[in-house]
Amino acid sequence: MFKIVLGCSHERDPAQAVGTVIAHAMSGLADARAQAGILLNSGHKSDSTLLRAIHETWPSINLIGCAGPGHNDQPSLSLLLLNSPDLVFHVTSGALNQTPQAAAEHALSTFMDQAHNLALYLSLHDQSQPWPEDFVHAATRLLPEQCACLEPLLPPVEKPWQMDRYYQGREVTNERLPLLLASNRVNDASGWRFTRQPGIVRKQHGEAVYEYDRLIGDRRRRQPAA
Repeated sequence: MFKIVLGCSHERDPAQAVGTVIAHAMSGLADARAQAGILLNSGHKSDSTLLRAIHETWPSINLIGCAGPGHNDQPSLSLLLLNSPDLVFHVTSGALNQTPQAAAEHALSTFMDQAHNLALYLSLHDQSQPWPEDFVHAATRLLPEQCACLEPLLPPVEKPWQMDRYYQGREVTNERLPLLLASNRVNDASGWRFTRQPGIVRKQHGEAVYEYDRLIGDRRRRQPAA
């Protein structure tokens, strides 16, 4: 199961805006836990107020986001929250003073030993600038093919929204571009392995699987569980 909820506000006061956003998001989450989040801030200058409220509500959240000056003196704040019992989320980033390829390699270096477990990634960047686009393309080439991309698309406007800073956890930066990764909880260390083929569990006790039939074409071959 993959759950996504969204909270939005156009209030001018940042404390009121983030309070409204959190209330909307919590209502959508119900009993689920916010594992990861994406914060879009247009026009609010008090980053510390926004980040403090979010982390006080969800201390362990893996948060990325971006901010810009906004348009027409109308602030806007949106918070997208993600939850999945089958995924573990991670936050990393690429340094803007490196080449896009080098930044992507460094950002993903600590995750490549578990690349086969990476399920999806999410980028958030100013698409009008070449470096962020090249960074995301470089990261895409480094990640395994089964790793899906989730990229929020901003609605087309006459004057594109310019991002001038990014959020990575509790940090505000204009020197790094954040990236949100998600990996499967099921991995080799857990005693399970992915088959990528349909099958039928024949014998189990609790969470332990003793017999598993893998389906190959029209034939079935019984294999013991790993």
